[in-house]
Amino acid sequence: VVNREVARAMLEKMKCDVVEASDGKEALTIIEEQYEQGNSFDIHFIDCQMPIMDGYELAGKLKKRMEEKLLKDRPIVALTANAMKGDREKCLESGMDDYVAKPVTVEALRVKLVKWVKHSEQLLEEGPVSKEDEVSKEDVSEVVTHAASDDKKESADGSIVIDTDVLDNLKNFTGDNFDRMIESYIRSVDELLEQIEVALETNDPDKLRVSAHPLKSSSAQLGAMKLSEFARILEETGAKKSIDNSTHDIYKKAKDNSELVVDALHKYIA
Repeated sequence: VVNREVARAMLEKMKCDVVEASDGKEALTIIEEQYEQGNSFDIHFIDCQMPIMDGYELAGKLKKRMEEKLLKDRPIVALTANAMKGDREKCLESGMDDYVAKPVTVEALRVKLVKWVKHSEQLLEEGPVSKEDEVSKEDVSEVVTHAASDDKKESADGSIVIDTDVLDNLKNFTGDNFDRMIESYIRSVDELLEQIEVALETNDPDKLRVSAHPLKSSSAQLGAMKLSEFARILEETGAKKSIDNSTHDIYKKAKDNSELVVDALHKYIA
């Protein structure tokens, strides 16, 4: 939810009309219904890890319909938190045309719009919205925002709990929806950590991977990079099916850090 709301706010800031879906199946229905009504989206931004039908399956179905002339041929751009070697190939093989690494930035979305959508060149001319969004246009798909300044909220060991500059920037984009988005994230942190704990107790690596992934991406989007890193390790552990005692230690560190993150967020929106 956090990633979707942030992406929507950024696109609307660039005066795009946005229609969103909560899962891949709903997205496919919306796209088909719009086509039947004589409308077509200029571009599709698809999260790879949507529930019910993931982004890879959705992209495949869309491309098949486009080839059969059941939909107009429009670009499909993946939103993925897995900006690792091989991920771009997986996106392209599934039928996607391009991809953007999460955490999503305005500049990354802007460059993809200019690249794939006709008559959108003026977006590029506007330049970055803020310092947090300044990125290299040579390889914008590899952008990941990292917390890095001395005035951020720190934990006892000196590591950054949350990057308040990121929160300031997101608040500027999301406006009145910001507090609701933060509260939604806080609820999701508790739910995802509970799912991770169950996965560890039942030695279920697949559940561990699936539960850790959204915690990783949403935490990074809000500037909670330490928590995102713990979640990344848990996700990779699940993918490798290598749960051991060290995994439980990482989970405990993630849980402890999450309490600091949640406390910092409560104080920020108070």
